[in-house]
Amino acid sequence: MDCGLELEPDHPELWNENGYVLARLQRHQEALDCYLRAASVRVWAPRAQVARALRGEGVQLVDLDRLEEAETVLKKSLELEPDSEVAKKELDYIKTLKSRRQELPWFVRVWKNPPTDPVTIRLLTLTEGLPSIPGPKTVGDENYSRIFDAFMERGWKGFEKEFDRIVPRS
Repeated sequence: MDCGLELEPDHPELWNENGYVLARLQRHQEALDCYLRAASVRVWAPRAQVARALRGEGVQLVDLDRLEEAETVLKKSLELEPDSEVAKKELDYIKTLKSRRQELPWFVRVWKNPPTDPVTIRLLTLTEGLPSIPGPKTVGDENYSRIFDAFMERGWKGFEKEFDRIVPRS
């Protein structure tokens, strides 16, 4: 990819492919940057390449939990390619994420969306020094996702069972 981009640094398809590779490596911000570049590097780029770049941007924005931005660029990609199943499915996924987020109890939502209100932040400082509950830093991102999904699907019993499977009480 680097050699290709050295030869033709304004080729949107090379930027799209580079974004795809980085996304597969879970390097979402770098992938997003590549897709942004692919979408704008040539004003005369084919619509299909720009639409692919916009879909890539959307997917990376979802992975970065920037759902509003993702929704905007995915809709823009549909203006270029109205029959794109990828964009439609991703928009459905965003809708699901948003509805799940609304269903979550506050104490679960706060893990994903930390508070910004100054009073809440001050109250949270009162808990500094207390033992923390297990989160991504203590059980790892993948295990944390499994525990969270178990909680969402089966409530506290699912949470406890999955947590005990990953982190035995002993």
